[in-house]
Amino acid sequence: MTVRAARATGRIEPIDEAVIALGRVVADDADAAGRDEAVSPFVRNALYRTMLDVVTTFRDQTRPDADAHSLDDLLAGLVDDEDRPPD
Repeated sequence: MTVRAARATGRIEPIDEAVIALGRVVADDADAAGRDEAVSPFVRNALYRTMLDVVTTFRDQTRPDADAHSLDDLLAGLVDDEDRPPD
């Protein structure tokens, strides 16, 4: 289920919107940091850890179908398709 589909069915709570927004910002920052050699490994790792926390927040939701979603499903609404790295 994508974020768009979850939103259309009313399954997105206000706190979920906040986590989605944070995930988008962190994904953009982590993507930029990963391409910038001037960014320290510490900063890169902090961004990646924060992104992991965002993904974990989605995975740990107590919805009966949460385990049925792949990581790609969970990230689908966080990163624009053109910004996604190749598989």
